[in-house]
Amino acid sequence: MNSSLSNLEANQPSTSNAISPVESTDDKASTHKTIVNMAELAQAKKYGLLLVFVLAQFLDAASNSMLFPAIPFITADLNFTGSQSAWLFAAYQATFAAFLLISGRISDIYSPKPIFIVGNILLGVMALGAGFVKDKIGLLVLRAFCGIGAAFTIPSALNLIVRMFPNPREQSRAISFFGSAGALGNVGGLLLGGILVQYTTWHWIFFLITMIAVPIGIVCFVFIPEQPRMSKEDRPGLDAVGVTSLTVAIILFVLAVTSGSNDGWNTALFIAPLILAVLLTIGFFVWEKMIDEKDAALPPRLWFYPNFGILFGVALFPVTWYIAIFLLLPPIWQGQYHWSAIMTAVRFLPVGVGAGIVSMFSGYLPFYFRPKHILLTGLILDIVPGVLLPFATSESRYWSIVFPAFLVGTVGTMVLYTNVSIAFFKNTPPEVAGTVGAVFNAALQLGSALAVAAITSIQTSIDARPGNEGGYSGTAASFWFILALTSVEIVGVLVFYRSSKELDESEAGMDDIEKVRDGGDREEGEEGLSKTRAPRRPMVVH
Repeated sequence: MNSSLSNLEANQPSTSNAISPVESTDDKASTHKTIVNMAELAQAKKYGLLLVFVLAQFLDAASNSMLFPAIPFITADLNFTGSQSAWLFAAYQATFAAFLLISGRISDIYSPKPIFIVGNILLGVMALGAGFVKDKIGLLVLRAFCGIGAAFTIPSALNLIVRMFPNPREQSRAISFFGSAGALGNVGGLLLGGILVQYTTWHWIFFLITMIAVPIGIVCFVFIPEQPRMSKEDRPGLDAVGVTSLTVAIILFVLAVTSGSNDGWNTALFIAPLILAVLLTIGFFVWEKMIDEKDAALPPRLWFYPNFGILFGVALFPVTWYIAIFLLLPPIWQGQYHWSAIMTAVRFLPVGVGAGIVSMFSGYLPFYFRPKHILLTGLILDIVPGVLLPFATSESRYWSIVFPAFLVGTVGTMVLYTNVSIAFFKNTPPEVAGTVGAVFNAALQLGSALAVAAITSIQTSIDARPGNEGGYSGTAASFWFILALTSVEIVGVLVFYRSSKELDESEAGMDDIEKVRDGGDREEGEEGLSKTRAPRRPMVVH
């Protein structure tokens, strides 16, 4: 226990240095404002602001899940076809994932406060318009702008949380609490959406988003203190070329996989945007390598921080699991079992309640267990629903199969989600917290997009076979796919995740090589640098 705790705390910056990479500002107007270190706020104000950030995270997740019960009503009112209704989610998802990077970049370079406020106001205003719109194209456009607003809130909130809680224990607990709001939003959104469409109309889903998002922006404008900003001499460039190319690439990628799952994988709507997305992504990484690293939107050194790549891969999974159960089960429960939207949402309560309970302790696990073991435990637990849910073929099997699958799967997924996010921030410096938060959440969204495409394609192809119409075969095959994906993730962590001991040995070996190369002239005080600096340096091979 003590060794794990000391290792984690050793990789965290001290309170005095962790809050912000800078202490100066070049804004003339700032001379009339009081610059306050977030870590020095009163505890009550800290946790009050944390609750506001958590509510914003809840709302971002609920903005999607509230629409699941409303799809039949929106489809009928605005004349969506079955395949077109998928764009209600894809439009939000594409812009949300695409604008995370620029949001995180601006938060790191300038200040996270205005980004968070603008994101909430934009989300609220666009949702208000969506509530009044009577045209499907208009609704899709407004959903896309809602995704941009939501994208601006997440990295900036994480940046502010890291500034407020530099202490390792408090920071882990805060990030865990913040992360759990996403899972609660997925389930709470289903329940809220079911209630609203049952007793009002689907328009009130968007009105509710406005009634929450706009007050969040106002509250944060008043209560979040002004933050230090970089001087012009130290401020890196925004990297407009890199940000634009990756933003367009992500949008094209989501467009491709959504079109492929709906219209076919051999159509131009899939092939053309996919090729463009791949070319733009390659061009992005080439560009990032060419420019000064401090000006890069996604500094190449990020990928050399310990386990950053495998953590990105694992981060593709948690939302995939939630998307699978939300996408596959409600149509069967409502269409075949004739459960109401509210009853369907109630059956998902074990997921929401379980996520809330697990979030209370999952943030403390790194202080007692090795991160690799925690991630493997979460993934192994996720094997259980992958094995059980393909056999949930009737209404009578909810309590014997679905309920235990929900409980075990929720524990596994929340342990995984929370500790992946903690590991991301633990191994990277606080001055790139916004960018790291963007990368983490982009991985979540890309995993979600891939899951929707794969699940839709598998389910459609299996159910189209003679004798499978209206049955459970396509759904079962999709859950087998999730089980296979879980197994791949387990192998990936086993093979590629490097423990602290392995990293120390590797860094010691590089130090020895450098000593020989330098002729033994290295200063004695630098010998143990790799073991004491926070966070660990990028693993660069000479």
